[in-house]
Amino acid sequence: MAKHSTAAIARPDMTPEEIAEILRPKSEWKRFLIAFKKGWQLHLMMVLPLIYWILFEAAPLYGLQIVFRDYTARKGIVGSDWVGLYFFKQFFRKPDAGQIIWNTLALSLYAILAGFPIPIILALFLHVNEHPILKKITQNVSYIPHFISVVIMVGILNTVLNPISGMLGAITRLTGGDYMTDVRGSEDAFRHLYVWSGIWQSAGWSAILYVSALDNVDKSLVEAAEVD
Repeated sequence: MAKHSTAAIARPDMTPEEIAEILRPKSEWKRFLIAFKKGWQLHLMMVLPLIYWILFEAAPLYGLQIVFRDYTARKGIVGSDWVGLYFFKQFFRKPDAGQIIWNTLALSLYAILAGFPIPIILALFLHVNEHPILKKITQNVSYIPHFISVVIMVGILNTVLNPISGMLGAITRLTGGDYMTDVRGSEDAFRHLYVWSGIWQSAGWSAILYVSALDNVDKSLVEAAEVD
């Protein structure tokens, strides 16, 4: 193997000293420099992602220490007094700490169970749709809410769910119903409004990723599966 490598690297006009330099064991740092020199274009492509990671992923971690300090804007993060686990102890001593933790876990679990299958189902419907115009319209309409801010989303919910001037109240009165209860103030309805408005906002965008994956599946595999 060594002879083969030497023959591949050495040139006829090389001196024994140059060949010995090639065969001399290299340190890890020198090996890295040699590899970097050979593929410097590839390493150059990593500069922008690395800068992005440092600015938006690594650097913000420095601010996590704020939870262990009695932070004031005048003193800044480093200048504020270090209090350790004081605020954690203060939170867990509250009588409603257990309810707060449960509400957080319940909302997260509800959002995962309800929100996980919907983008996949939507992506499957879009994938099997053979009408390109209808497919394009459905895609555009479904992922537009992803670009709407949370403030505007809440405004839309207020407008739609208002029992007096909202669209839902108007439909109820047009169909012969009486003034409906304001669901915006209902404790039981909050969890559903929170989760399903989030699904409405993100389902279309997530479905695009699944559609892209489905479109890359080899057509021969799909045909074989249909035959089976």
